[in-house]
Amino acid sequence: MLLFSGLGNGVNAFIQDQINSMVNPNSITVMKNPTGKKMGSAELQQSMQQFASDPSKLLITDDQVDRLRDLKHVDKVEPGYQLSTYTLSYNKKNSNSSGIQTWTKAFADDTVETGRVPGDNEIVINKNEAIALTSAKSYKKLQGKTIDLTLQWINEKTSRFRSRGNLRLLDSLKVDRQVCRQ
Repeated sequence: MLLFSGLGNGVNAFIQDQINSMVNPNSITVMKNPTGKKMGSAELQQSMQQFASDPSKLLITDDQVDRLRDLKHVDKVEPGYQLSTYTLSYNKKNSNSSGIQTWTKAFADDTVETGRVPGDNEIVINKNEAIALTSAKSYKKLQGKTIDLTLQWINEKTSRFRSRGNLRLLDSLKVDRQVCRQ
């Protein structure tokens, strides 16, 4: 009986270590629920996809961020972005992808396979993105180069437009996720 108990504790510790190595267990991501209704995560995700045509409804105001900062037991609030689609470009090659977000303390620093976490105007992409912009043989040479990031955005009048900027590529992630520092 003690053997099974010890084995179970070891497995639990291993699983907890794996989870903690990818995300910060003391950090949560807060997103606006444009419907105002209580719902499960699958329902919320489906609801948020419906608002993709009007992303202004998903924006959190500065006042709402301040209210989060004022909550008891909140040590730090890091505003950021989570965007659904974007295009990366390098040397006339383009790669369309989905799921880009600001690097925050929610990510464990060792999520980056080699190199370091991104700073201002820097991006970390996954290996497949780097290969799509170069080749399977030369993708590692992309590290430290400047790539273009193009995404759909809205202005103060909530009109849609394309935004384009240059970001310095740091390295690829262990996990299939693209992150940048705003």
